[in-house]
Amino acid sequence: MAIIGVIGGLLGALFNQLTLYITSWRRNYLHKKGNRVKIIEACLISILTSIISFGLPLLRKCTPCPEADPSSSIECPRSPGMYGNYVKFYCSKDPEYNDLATIFFNTQVMFYTLAVVTFGSAVPAGQFIPGIMIGSTYGRLVGMFVVNFYQKLNIEEGT
Repeated sequence: MAIIGVIGGLLGALFNQLTLYITSWRRNYLHKKGNRVKIIEACLISILTSIISFGLPLLRKCTPCPEADPSSSIECPRSPGMYGNYVKFYCSKDPEYNDLATIFFNTQVMFYTLAVVTFGSAVPAGQFIPGIMIGSTYGRLVGMFVVNFYQKLNIEEGT
């Protein structure tokens, strides 16, 4: 348990340092140029977020699903509206999944970076929801590690 706290603390400290750096850069260079620059910055952050969220998975080809394990309840691809490990994102054939969409939509690795970039912009957005998302992503990662490490125990990674 201590290792979870250490890694979480290091990620939090890195988040704080990066947001301090970006905020001081914005204050010293970007925001001195006027309100138009703030609006352009907010639009660019929005476009960047959209491109990362939906553009990256489109660049990957679909992967055939692995053989079904009769003892597992994991579906491939997962049903719409359900959680799971295999995301069908613009896959035309039925037993396929998009591995990059699976990584992004399940673990949201890029969400940490997007939260750092968005913090301090001219948009009145808080850090509560991104903090919840980053924490839940980290919790999911720990859950997946525990399931893989302790395979003899009947542990659900989502709980």
